[in-house]
Amino acid sequence: MWISDNEAGYSVSVFAGSRGLVIWEDHDEVRGPPYMDGYSRAGMMDLFTMVLQGRTTEVDSLPWLPGYGS
Repeated sequence: MWISDNEAGYSVSVFAGSRGLVIWEDHDEVRGPPYMDGYSRAGMMDLFTMVLQGRTTEVDSLPWLPGYGS
């Protein structure tokens, strides 16, 4: 599942399998996408809510790791 705001230039993708992978992409950043593992479905919904409400600074402050989590 994913959501994107093309105007603002960001997207978040979530993979609710056993791994709980989440990828946060800011299309204007040169740092590359960060990811997190171990997110629950409820946590993913909270993350989507933050993104949809435009709380991107709060999303950026989460404990992301560099890359796609491969």
